[in-house]
Amino acid sequence: SFKIMAKKSLLLLDLLLINQTLLTMKKLFFLLVVVLFTMQISAQETRFGATAGYLNGASKITVFGEETSGTDSGFYGGLVAEIGLSESFAIQTEVLYMNIDDSSLLQVPFFGKIYVSEKFFFQAGPTITYTLEEIAEDFTKFNLGVGGGLGYDITEDFFIETRTSFQLNNYYNGRADIKSRINFISLGIGYKFS
Repeated sequence: SFKIMAKKSLLLLDLLLINQTLLTMKKLFFLLVVVLFTMQISAQETRFGATAGYLNGASKITVFGEETSGTDSGFYGGLVAEIGLSESFAIQTEVLYMNIDDSSLLQVPFFGKIYVSEKFFFQAGPTITYTLEEIAEDFTKFNLGVGGGLGYDITEDFFIETRTSFQLNNYYNGRADIKSRINFISLGIGYKFS
């Protein structure tokens, strides 16, 4: 009857949204692979590694002018690709699993990395963060942001870094007067394989 038809319609809509999200993720992954491959061809040196550390998320939601904010802590871990283009400049991209307050996210930062000395560097660039779990209707799973930070190469292989990233888009995409954003601060250590 009507309830069964409504449930089937909602299930079909959910399946279409999941399929659309998977297609978008596949396109982003393909684009990342193409960019990395293209850069690797002309790169002076490419190194891969792993990174992990502390993560803090600061969320802010504004509903009809009333603001609510909060922070939660967690961790991140993932893989790193550093493509050296010169002695003082590299491109560093990562695929990071992030967990804050039992919420799982996937982040792909794409940073330009400038060495101001032999071991000390600044980095900045765009980030894409994707929520890995179900979210409320009228919200997007994508966080498009910009980030930056600084770091230090302890040795040729080990490094430490701290970063912050700011969300540019609104998580809420419905018609109501709602703004929802989350910004991240991280502190971590990494290892580049030889």
